Amino acid sequence: MNVRSLAMLCLSLPALAAAALAHDPAEPVTVPGTELAVPAVVAADSAPADSAAEAVLLEEKTLKSQFKVLRFDEDWSALGDPNVVTDHMWPAIKYVDFGDEWYATFGGQVRARYASEENKNLQGGPVPHNNDYYLLRTRLYGDLHLQDIARLYVELITADVYQNDAPPLATDVNHLDVQNLFLDLMGGQDLMLRVGRFEMNYGSGRVIGVGDWSNTRKSFQGGLARVKTGNWVIDAFTTKPVVIDPDHADSPNNSRRFSGVYSTLKLPEQKGGLDLYGLELDEDENVFTAGDGSLGGQEVYTIGARYWGAQDAVDYEAEGGVQFGQFAGDTTKAYMGAAKAGYTWDAPWVPRLGLELDYASGDNDPTDSSHQTWNQLFASTHPFFGYLDLIGRMNIISVMPVATVKPWETTTFRASYSDFHLASNDDSLYATNGTPTLTDASGNSGNNVGQELDLSLAWAPARLAPHSEFLFGYSIFFPGRFVELNGNGENAKLLYLQYTFTF
Repeated sequence: MNVRSLAMLCLSLPALAAAALAHDPAEPVTVPGTELAVPAVVAADSAPADSAAEAVLLEEKTLKSQFKVLRFDEDWSALGDPNVVTDHMWPAIKYVDFGDEWYATFGGQVRARYASEENKNLQGGPVPHNNDYYLLRTRLYGDLHLQDIARLYVELITADVYQNDAPPLATDVNHLDVQNLFLDLMGGQDLMLRVGRFEMNYGSGRVIGVGDWSNTRKSFQGGLARVKTGNWVIDAFTTKPVVIDPDHADSPNNSRRFSGVYSTLKLPEQKGGLDLYGLELDEDENVFTAGDGSLGGQEVYTIGARYWGAQDAVDYEAEGGVQFGQFAGDTTKAYMGAAKAGYTWDAPWVPRLGLELDYASGDNDPTDSSHQTWNQLFASTHPFFGYLDLIGRMNIISVMPVATVKPWETTTFRASYSDFHLASNDDSLYATNGTPTLTDASGNSGNNVGQELDLSLAWAPARLAPHSEFLFGYSIFFPGRFVELNGNGENAKLLYLQYTFTF
């Protein structure tokens, strides 16, 4: 059976399971609350209160739906206990007991977005200056477990764009494909071996993230081993990035190998932790240009650390990394640093004010034998460099004050203002996919890229909790001198409306 036949078969599993295991209206489904809250209720066959017979009390526990970035990190096994109920609207598909210690979980997500853009192409040219379009993404998964011994996870994706006047992005269209398909073998709770195709998301996503804002998320094919010891979780992996093919089965890029070790130490007292990582990206294709103009591949080694936590009303995070290796024969020497902190008031609307700083090095002399541009690897850039997605984590300095308020428990308003500058005047401005967009080889245009204002409102209606979220947003980019002299020099704008249903 080929991959596409397997995809078609797996796509039907959640629907078949939902039909065969229709939810009984009499089954208790609680409203969202504290995870594993414990109310006492009287069993249906209990004697009346004035009876001499002792009342039989059934202790119920509520498992709150907690949808994670990586859906396969969710654990619904507690629903195997008949005394545990959930706020999920379809509990019957979250724990399907096949007997003999086999059980399965089914779920997915549907996301629809309307976007209206103006002048988003900083380079100018024939691309439409105004573009209104729609994005639709559907993900469905099935998760089969044999106790704590083995697990098979399958997740399918279909993504499309409609009424788009501009060429679609590489991630916009992906017609029915396999996003995740892997086998886990476990040695108890402390050891796991994973083989197949899978997503990865570590830390805040500054080096490895899924890129969830894109219509198709990043995935990899290969193997991963996980060890848990004390408060440490250590992952070692070797993979090949998966290349999106809009109309055919996605496949790994055999010329790119991405391997590494990512470890996390949980620090409960600091309400945070410490990440340490070492990564290698090896690219064989001779598509990179050295300072002398020759072409070659590259080997990038990244060593980094991240520390985060919270103390009373203050939250904080810091991350830094260095890169070395070779770039088409040139010597790689690059750096990255980030820091953020915020203060949350114990007051109506729960206001939080924060400041985020990001730095990624650029090349001070692209013609010499030293390559100094930070390679962003497989980072998620959307949360850090403006919601217009004009800028990647390469040759950039960003200063971003951000404020959030919660006028209601299920509603969050966010405002941020980013100030962008090039780390090196002699290097390019890079897009979110890592390609250069604007360059001034003379370095005379200065380093002022521009500023961006981002406003967003996230609303999760209580009546539709925990499954639905509406997102409304407006962003505007004001070009600085570097963009004005080398690009179209016009303000870029984005208005979007998004609805996400997760189950």
